[in-house]
Amino acid sequence: MQKDKEFKHFESVQTNATELIIRDLVAECMKGVPGVLFRSVQTDEVVSQDKNKMGNLTNLADLGIEIPVYNCQNPSHLDTGHNDKCYRSENDFILLYVDGDKLCIRMIEVKRPNTTPWAVEEKMPSEDMVEKCLQQLEKGVVFILSMIPDISSENLQIKTFSAYPETHCDSLFCESCQLSTITAEDVEKTKTQPN
Repeated sequence: MQKDKEFKHFESVQTNATELIIRDLVAECMKGVPGVLFRSVQTDEVVSQDKNKMGNLTNLADLGIEIPVYNCQNPSHLDTGHNDKCYRSENDFILLYVDGDKLCIRMIEVKRPNTTPWAVEEKMPSEDMVEKCLQQLEKGVVFILSMIPDISSENLQIKTFSAYPETHCDSLFCESCQLSTITAEDVEKTKTQPN
């Protein structure tokens, strides 16, 4: 079923709806605070913008911005022989705002353990899903740091969040990890106790 074209489209619509839950949650939490929220940042598009044309990579390098290679599968590629697919990574949300002398960066990766809304039981995120989420967050941090090479680390505050907004999974995570995990419980709490 996962390879069925209609199911993939349906899954994409459901994933979009799940991401909108987080977008709305962030908007509610940031009400009255200036900032910018980027959604679905495709790093390969930052590098190329035009299919198979790597012009942005050179322009960014001229500014001192070195975009990291994430997915090069070709061992014959040298430092300068990569194509746009080598830079492929996706970040669901990047939130930027200023707090005093700090640029606050929040990376949020959204996951949906339940791929079908008709599932009778709520499916919990698997270890593999959590691991992939953390790997995407790590790539996101590396990407954003590559874009702001001139900002000193003492003026940055970076936090990452794994989000499972449709899943009641607080109990899966330790207390420490719960601080960087957004679950259905958090979404419900925000609806009943805004800000």
